[in-house]
Amino acid sequence: MRILIYILFAVALVATTVVLLTPAESVRHSSASVRRQPTVKAQRNTIIYKAINDGDNWHIFWFFVLAGMAMLLPASPSLRTGIIVLVALNAYSLSTEVIQGTLIPGRSFEWPDLGMNALGIVVGVTIVLAIRKGKGLTADYTD
Repeated sequence: MRILIYILFAVALVATTVVLLTPAESVRHSSASVRRQPTVKAQRNTIIYKAINDGDNWHIFWFFVLAGMAMLLPASPSLRTGIIVLVALNAYSLSTEVIQGTLIPGRSFEWPDLGMNALGIVVGVTIVLAIRKGKGLTADYTD
């Protein structure tokens, strides 16, 4: 089971990196292709539609997932583990923003993105710590 968690974390990290470092033109082209597909029309005024289509929420989602999964890696997470995850993922977030701003065509460094990434990390770490510590859940599984 522990191997599966490591694999899922690695897949989430790779997927996040690909999404964050995709050139803007590729993103626009893909989005246009998807919009041309016949679909059921969404209710554009609903809270769920607005939340899904708000770009900042995607930053929170990706980094919430990464932080939550990183907190599941150790058998018994601690505050020290949470701090390590906060520092490491915020460094990763900063480095991807810097790469976007310098090397990726059509992408730019954006402070609000860093803020949304940090928010996702803090929420992910906090929730996993609260759940696992509050309920005494530890990863008592073996490979």
